[in-house]
Amino acid sequence: MTLLTKYLLNKFLKIFILIEFVMIFIFLSVDYLNNLDRFIEAGLKTSDGIFFVIFKIPFVIVHLTPVSIVISLVVMFGLMHKNKEITALCSSGISLVKIYTPVIVLSLALSLMVFFISDFLMPSASAKLNYINLVKIRKRKILTRKRNNIWLKEHDKIIYIDYFDSNKNLLRKITINGIDKKNNIIKRTIADSASYKNGKWILKDVYLSENLDKDYGQKIDFMDTLPERFSFSPVELKESVKTTEEMSFIELARHVAQLGEKGYNIEKPLVDLYAKIAFPFANFIMALIGTLIGLNSATGQKIPFGVGISLFSSFLYWSFYSFTLSLGYGEIINPFIAAWSANIIFGMVSLFLYVFFENKLLQS
Repeated sequence: MTLLTKYLLNKFLKIFILIEFVMIFIFLSVDYLNNLDRFIEAGLKTSDGIFFVIFKIPFVIVHLTPVSIVISLVVMFGLMHKNKEITALCSSGISLVKIYTPVIVLSLALSLMVFFISDFLMPSASAKLNYINLVKIRKRKILTRKRNNIWLKEHDKIIYIDYFDSNKNLLRKITINGIDKKNNIIKRTIADSASYKNGKWILKDVYLSENLDKDYGQKIDFMDTLPERFSFSPVELKESVKTTEEMSFIELARHVAQLGEKGYNIEKPLVDLYAKIAFPFANFIMALIGTLIGLNSATGQKIPFGVGISLFSSFLYWSFYSFTLSLGYGEIINPFIAAWSANIIFGMVSLFLYVFFENKLLQS
């Protein structure tokens, strides 16, 4: 590693760590103050309130790191412009490529770090955060953590749900076993699906079997629809089941594979699966954008202006990324394209601008 590389990496990391820390501190402080009334109203312990903040840290790091990177690069190169360092380096025969390559490579390492946090730390932290929010603050009960192969027990029935489609609020392949006081099955209801309407679950394509006395045997019936009352609503079930944020990449991949084998729609979880890799890669894209803005003397020498441009670029990226994800969730575009199109488009535009403006980056 050359002295120049060490200097650039050291300079960048100092600025990046400072900006990242300040942004995380501000976000968590504002979030805590916004939730303080809820904590007091729920009688939440001080320790649980602290853990509520701590468990948010992985989520905040994952989502704020791209912004911290782009701002850090604009500030770093802006200061180098101000001190005439870039002019001196280029005058001594050092190309711009050698100046920005170390921080671009470091951004790839930061992308891997963010993926590690999102895949290994964030799932468990999100699960604990959701538990505090659901059980200790909102005083709700957790029905189940599973999205498929769900077993629930009510006072006179045992319910099996093959899959809960939280997007459409649908239960898929339901079996309801009616039981007596001795837990003997006296009635069985099997339905292909169930939707929620006016406080009731409407079972569809229903098969009924009921055990009668010894003289009459068993009664069997088929119905197109059948209203059924459960003690839970789609909202309560959705609040309880594990979210994709609480799953690692491998766990979510297994979940998608299981749903696919059973013939269920996997478009939304597939979008989330691709996004688990695509979003950490945004750190690299933001590094390209930040370097481009910072090295360009028209924006780099005016640090506040450059920071404003970088924030606007981050907003554009996030808006486009969210938009394409929504198109993927709506099954309008391919899940892979939904997750990766923002990276591909912003990356290609950045590379094009690098080539186009390479000889003009130092022009005033």
